[in-house]
Amino acid sequence: KVRDEKGETGDEEEESVDKVGEEAAEPAVEEVKELQLAFMGGLEISEDLGRAALRVVGEVAGSLSGKQMAEAVNSMRLPLTMLRNGNAGNFPDWPTFLVWRRCWEQLIEVVAVAQAAQLSAQGVEGGRRCYARLGGCLRRLRVTAEEEYEAEEAADAVDALRDAFSAVITLVEDSITDGVVLDERLFPAGVWSVPAHVRLGVAARLLESTFGSKPTNDEAGRGEMLSFLQRRVWPVLGLSKGMQTGLQAWTTFTQYFHSEHCQRLADECVAACHRAVEVARDSRPLPASKTAEAAPVSALYPEVYGLGVDRASTTLCSSVAECIQLAVAVVLSDYFRWASELPVQQNSRDKMRGLLQILRALLRDDGSDEELERVLCGLVEASVAAEFNRVVEMKDEGSAAGIMEIMDDVVFIIQEHEVKYADVMWEVLPAAQSTALKAVHRLFGERVLRPYIVSEAMTLTGDNLQLAQYADQLDAAILRATTGEPFSLAPVVKATQDEEPAGSWGVIDALAPLLAAWVRTNVTALPTWTQRILEAERWGVAEDARKVSPSALELMTVVHETLDNLLGMELRLPAPLLQRILETMVKCIKDYSMAITKGLPSRDELAPPIPPLTRYKQQFASKNELKERKGGLSSGSAPRPAPPAPSAMSTDDASVGGGQYCPAKLALLLNSLTAIATQLPALNEAVNTRWRPYGQLHDEEKETPPIDPYFVDRLFQDAETAVEAGIERIAEFISAQILYVDLQAALCTGLYRWHVAEARLLPILAPINQMLGDIVSQVESEEVQGRVALQLLRECVQALLRVLLDGGQARVFAESDAGMIEEDVERHLMAMFYADGEGVEELDIETELAPLRDVYGLMGEASHALVARFHALPEPPEYNVAAAGEGLPAPVYPTVGLAESPAVLLRVMCHRADRACSKLLKERYRLPRTEESQTGLRAKLLLPSGGRSTLWAARSSKKGRNGAR
Repeated sequence: KVRDEKGETGDEEEESVDKVGEEAAEPAVEEVKELQLAFMGGLEISEDLGRAALRVVGEVAGSLSGKQMAEAVNSMRLPLTMLRNGNAGNFPDWPTFLVWRRCWEQLIEVVAVAQAAQLSAQGVEGGRRCYARLGGCLRRLRVTAEEEYEAEEAADAVDALRDAFSAVITLVEDSITDGVVLDERLFPAGVWSVPAHVRLGVAARLLESTFGSKPTNDEAGRGEMLSFLQRRVWPVLGLSKGMQTGLQAWTTFTQYFHSEHCQRLADECVAACHRAVEVARDSRPLPASKTAEAAPVSALYPEVYGLGVDRASTTLCSSVAECIQLAVAVVLSDYFRWASELPVQQNSRDKMRGLLQILRALLRDDGSDEELERVLCGLVEASVAAEFNRVVEMKDEGSAAGIMEIMDDVVFIIQEHEVKYADVMWEVLPAAQSTALKAVHRLFGERVLRPYIVSEAMTLTGDNLQLAQYADQLDAAILRATTGEPFSLAPVVKATQDEEPAGSWGVIDALAPLLAAWVRTNVTALPTWTQRILEAERWGVAEDARKVSPSALELMTVVHETLDNLLGMELRLPAPLLQRILETMVKCIKDYSMAITKGLPSRDELAPPIPPLTRYKQQFASKNELKERKGGLSSGSAPRPAPPAPSAMSTDDASVGGGQYCPAKLALLLNSLTAIATQLPALNEAVNTRWRPYGQLHDEEKETPPIDPYFVDRLFQDAETAVEAGIERIAEFISAQILYVDLQAALCTGLYRWHVAEARLLPILAPINQMLGDIVSQVESEEVQGRVALQLLRECVQALLRVLLDGGQARVFAESDAGMIEEDVERHLMAMFYADGEGVEELDIETELAPLRDVYGLMGEASHALVARFHALPEPPEYNVAAAGEGLPAPVYPTVGLAESPAVLLRVMCHRADRACSKLLKERYRLPRTEESQTGLRAKLLLPSGGRSTLWAARSSKKGRNGAR
């Protein structure tokens, strides 16, 4: 610090005398700490001035040791010579020159001006004029503005001051015999009785002149000069060894501070600081050996030291230590700027490492790093705050774009600190990077981010979403880095957890109300959009043979866009919000799948009911065959129900077999559902890949049910299941339409009628193959083509089982018929669906044909074997004759175990042209015989109004026999 005191002398002599008297007053030892401000500036002087100062020091030191009056006059040679040689050109800047000049001005004031003031006060003739003359010279010398300074004018002012001082000396010499009291400061007896801060300032300037501001390798010369100062100069200035230790610590620090990094000089400064700290810590009285050494100084001028040399040394060293700490702290409290302003040739990392070692030497007075860590953490926080404030001042804190620019700067601060400073500070503060991270995290969150994200300006706009994404990533990256992980801005990917880390900015929590409102809006809108899509779809087949319906494409577009909008925010999302929107999407897909298949008739509606079981009677069978061939008997086994009413999707286009659903329309339905099913796995994967969970899956405070951790896969699986069910439903309709509607007469009525050899399967397979090809040729997916073909194969098996087991009175089979049926199945049916390897998989065909093989295998057994099988059953099968008379719906036969099924055995025996089987069926079940017309048969089976069946009554009257169950 530079003290610039302007003392007004001359016209107002009374005031000047009082002021000089105050300045000349001796301060107490306790004030030494405050007085160090006079020399704590740290000067950089030229080498020429340094050499000139050293010469003057040698001359003046010799004169001050004598006691003759003539030699005592030389006591002002030191300040006058320093002022004469030390012009502003010898210093790097104006403030440094002012510190230098003020030191010597103070010495002249407290010695020469004080003596002149004393002469004037005692009324010595000429004393008042000398006093005014000295004041005028000092005012002339004190130029405070750099632009007003001239070296020649300053030299003339010093010469005038020298002449004025000589006049004071002459006046004193002439007045000694007149009893004038002389000031011992002008005529010292061995130690200058001047204020401590003046003496210490002089000592500091001498040390700076001795060592210079640049490190030097002249160790011998420096050591010799330091020894000379200690032996000859310091005793005259009243400086003990402890005070010299403090001065040396400050001098070496000043030299290191203002020069390029030199490890030798840094080590010297660390050692000097250690010694100063030891002196400052030791406030006890000096041992006897050291007291004797310090006694001459304290005895010569005891009032200066007050409490003793040891206490003065302690106070001085403590003050020096604190001043060095302050100087280092000022630099390191903003080391970002300090490092940027260093000259290019200086290595900021090495210089910073040296300053940290100096600070460590000053703060580890008890061997502990606790105080050092506390101070350094404060300096790191201050430096980061200073750099952060400079950044924020140039940015707009009220806009998303401005805040993102600030975040870029925050990232730069973190990376620069890690690269340039953290490793340098590692030795003294391992937590330097963590401290910087916490500081910048707190500053940005409290000052910039939180005020914005809780304001009305925070809406779900593009800029704000980018801001939230960036902030969430930066928040997590900084918090991870504070625990020792590398700093990385990778997206936040982590499992759900109970709460955010302590100190988090809470970006997602702040956005939670906005996200919840967005989800509510889309949950409400999605079903409405789906309904509108279905209402706009007409399901007409365009001339360009459209492959997928517009409604399916639009539905999936809506689903994709909704998910993209949600996941495209790239924010961590709470699981309940995602689950709610996914559940709504899946429901819309399910509703769509159900809507487009709702109008399709079911298999039960299309398949004619099965005729009742009868027992074979050769007489009636031959007669009925003859009548049928002559046209007198209806070929129908049972009346077919009326076709179902057309659905909203049906048209009058040519259909599979002349019905209302044309192949192109059926293919359009299949392609539409297939297009949806194809996209679901990709959507599932996209959600699992892009969704980053936030928060816990179960909120116990809100008493919500726990969420399945795999709810995403489960929901999409539900959607796939619904779509697959729709495809199966359409394939089932296609199969039933072909076999039970378009080919009902040929298959259900004509196949194997009366004689197997005359009504074989091969002629029916051609139209089946043609109708199947008309549909699958327009289906895009080969997988769906195979599924339609497989479903048709299954239904063909069921239709053949129906013919063989519930074929009615016109189906009578002998043992030899089983071979022809086997040929139809194994050769023709299998070949059609296998299609030389391009159709249904051979393994699937083998699986589906297993029931037929069981049945015709059983049909190939002899009648007596069938009867024996029947008697060996543990429990005969049940058959309700009365209920069968009403006409049962077409059954779905099992796919396994038919060879061992009692019900299948019963039906094989019913269709066997054999008297033994017929007799068994008559005794067990009272089955009716093959009649001459189905009308008569039904009349016998139907219950009379209000009465019991005659067959049931006849069976009940013969309790000794096994009746039908």
